Amino acid sequence: MQQVPALEKGDYKLTEALAIASYLAQENKSGLLGASKEDAADVLRWASWANADLLPSLAAWFRPLTGAAPYQKPAVEAAKAKAVKHLEYLEKTLASRTFLVGERVTLGDVFVASVLFRGFENVLDAEWRKANPNTVRYWQTVIHQQPFFEVLGKVEPTPVETAVVYTPPKKEAKPKAEAPAAAPKKEAKPAAAEEEEEAPAAPKAKHPCEALGKPSSFPLDDFKRCAPSPALFFVCLWATC
Repeated sequence: MQQVPALEKGDYKLTEALAIASYLAQENKSGLLGASKEDAADVLRWASWANADLLPSLAAWFRPLTGAAPYQKPAVEAAKAKAVKHLEYLEKTLASRTFLVGERVTLGDVFVASVLFRGFENVLDAEWRKANPNTVRYWQTVIHQQPFFEVLGKVEPTPVETAVVYTPPKKEAKPKAEAPAAAPKKEAKPAAAEEEEEAPAAPKAKHPCEALGKPSSFPLDDFKRCAPSPALFFVCLWATC
């Protein structure tokens, strides 16, 4: 199916990020799915929320601002409002929690923190962070878990100070057409010289197209059928002369 990401293990093949992550978490008995079936369901709920709700709204907010997607102000403003609503829900949830499910990091935290990463890089600026301390504290806690931090190359991320803003592309100025140079004036010749130069004009040579005969003999309909556009039709006519 040529889908990315994909997992292949022997004859078993699997696609979709959430399904692959859940499979690997079960396979490795890492505890990332919580301590009970109820925890596992809650973990998948948060991972799904991050992937299907938070990510699309955040991406639709910042990608047009960075030039990664076409910019349309009403669409960006609508995406921003939707993302802010999701983030407010997360902030309230984290007021009394260190992690989203249980007392240790789970797959739900990995998904949510990963999505937040792109937000902190682009639009969740210093002003937003000041108003959402629970989310900031949570994100810092999750990304500094050893496995997560190693993926970052053990490099401390630097959240943006001011949210990115859309900058319209500069329009290229059209080069000004140079005024045609004035033709030099011909010097007046004496009347006697003009009379000597006057001679009968030579007959004009026939245009090569006239050798094709009358228009009725030209395969006009064939050219119309072959040419996909009027411009190409005239090019075909020109090329035959």
